[in-house]
Amino acid sequence: MIEDIQIREVDHRQPEVFAPLHALQMAAYAQEADLLDVHEFPPLAVTQQQLAQQAARYFCLFQGEQICAALALETLADAQHYLIASLVVAPEQQRKGFARRLLQAVLQHFPQHCFQVSTASLNLPACQLYLSSGFRQKSKRKVHLQNGKTLQLVKFSRAPQHKLNKNFKKTPI
Repeated sequence: MIEDIQIREVDHRQPEVFAPLHALQMAAYAQEADLLDVHEFPPLAVTQQQLAQQAARYFCLFQGEQICAALALETLADAQHYLIASLVVAPEQQRKGFARRLLQAVLQHFPQHCFQVSTASLNLPACQLYLSSGFRQKSKRKVHLQNGKTLQLVKFSRAPQHKLNKNFKKTPI
């Protein structure tokens, strides 16, 4: 059993947060780039300074003091719609249910909100996670990379929790 797990919102502008958060993202995105067989993967180009300047809200799953997973939320056109801009798990912490736990905690924390997320169709673990968490596939589109390769992105969306489950109770993160 995994002990000492906490999920909380963090201030990614603080050096003690953005440095380990950036390291986590780089490790996870390098793994995803390998999975997708791409060498020029835009998330890998984000610097620590750029991460610290993002307008997103970050939620992290900690085991002890270590950040094991992170989810970034951006507000869309109105305050009732969020974009999951990033959901990453440290490669050495994968297959422990951390992504699911973090995603479910954030969804439960914002039950009145709609959510959108996009991921590569080749990222089957991510696609399966979103589908099993109440997201529905909305569209697919091809993205042409600089090296001539093409990736197919899948866009998912999820309705507010109250529309999915009338007996839902909001729980704190």
